[in-house]
Amino acid sequence: MDDDDPIYERIPEIPFPDDFPRPEEWKTPPLWGVADTAPYMHDGSASTLEQAILAHKGEARKVTKNYQEEIPQADRDALLTFLRTLRTPGSQVAAR
Repeated sequence: MDDDDPIYERIPEIPFPDDFPRPEEWKTPPLWGVADTAPYMHDGSASTLEQAILAHKGEARKVTKNYQEEIPQADRDALLTFLRTLRTPGSQVAAR
């Protein structure tokens, strides 16, 4: 499959039940508590926050490319450090 085609624009090979959410119905959860919610992505395929950022394709491809190529490493590290502070109240889980 071509990475230029967003997954939500592909026609599934198997029929989904009528009540299955359509691609435009996916709701990305808020970042609040993100440090406590690994693994990431809808299918749990990203074990770290950075893997989740880099896994975005389709309409997010430009943002992912900018993250990798335009943002200095120190700023990427600062972003990941910030995301690791977004914990749920009372959480004792070690941030990844």
